[in-house]
Formats: sequence, C-alpha cells, structure tokens
Amino acid sequence: MTSNLCIHPQGIYVMHRNVYIVTSLLVGILFSLACYAEVYKTVDKNGRVTYTDVPPENVAAKPVELKSINSIPAPPVVPVESASPAAQPDAEYTVEILAPENGKTLLANERSVEVSVGVNQNLKNGNKLAYKVDGNTVHTGIEMKFTIVEPPRGEHSLTVDVVNSEGKSLAQSNAVTFLVMRPFVRQNVAPVPKK
Repeated sequence: MTSNLCIHPQGIYVMHRNVYIVTSLLVGILFSLACYAEVYKTVDKNGRVTYTDVPPENVAAKPVELKSINSIPAPPVVPVESASPAAQPDAEYTVEILAPENGKTLLANERSVEVSVGVNQNLKNGNKLAYKVDGNTVHTGIEMKFTIVEPPRGEHSLTVDVVNSEGKSLAQSNAVTFLVMRPFVRQNVAPVPKK
C-alpha cells in the first residue's frame, strides 16, 4: 500500500514555528499568573512575621492587599532631525601642532621630525589633514601623527591644514619653525701635482 502523503520541508518549518509560538505563549501566561498570586501574612507565637504565597494549614493567615507598584510613564520620544552627512556644512575646526615645539633644533644624529597634531573635533565629510613644510604639502591624510624623514638642512616652517575633499583649506594651525643642523662635509679635492 502506497501513501500519497508528501511532506514539504517548508511545511515542517511552519509546523515547528507554530509549536514554538504556542509554547512561548503558554510560558508567558504561566509567568503572568504567578505575578498575580495572593500573598499571606502569618505571625507565630514569638511575634515573627512570615509572608508566603501558600496559605499555611492550622494557622490563621490573613491575605495581604498589595498596593500598586509606583511607576512613572516614559517621557515622550522626540524625533531628532538630522541632515545627511553630505548635506551638513563643514564645521569650524581648530588645529594645533602639539609636536615639535616651536624653535626645535635637530642635531646631526636626529634624522626625522615627529609631528603630532590636535584637532578640536573628529574629521568629517572626507576632510583630511594636510602637512606642509615651507608651504609645500608633504602629506595628506587623516592621521594625527606624521614623521618627516630626512628634512634638508636649514630653518623650516611647518603648518597643518584641515582640507576638504576638493583641497580647500578649512582651518590652519599656527606655524612652527624647526632648525635642522647637519654637518657639512667638504669634499677634499685631490691636489694637482706641480710641475
């Protein structure tokens, strides 16, 4: 004898889902009924007070009237209106060079300058920092620290700008000067023999 019964995988899924829903509802109802159980108060011969949810036998127990629980309604939700990040105008930035300090001198054994920058807020809308030495951009990025490797001898001026995606300066730091002192090596020229 053959059966024409065909079980579809989705049918099993729907059946299991329904069982879960019914089970969840029953458990919820049981817990809610437990919250509404009566509370009884008994006092023994020593004057000790006991509260229970099961009325004790052979003892005079009084049902306790529970007062309503104090509750405060939640404050109304006020929707926050916010424009998309691309539509927001560029905020006012303040940029400060934290290192090197103004007037720093790099001696012969110092081969790089560590630059550290502080900005009053996070960079937004694709804005970046442009590190400039003597007015020429040497690096553009979002990093708050940058190392200038092997700067040439002499005095240099360092500034950092916040620039937008088009390269327009939105804010500029005060200029910091640093001096690079490298030993000057004079190449000895071989003496020309006299005739």
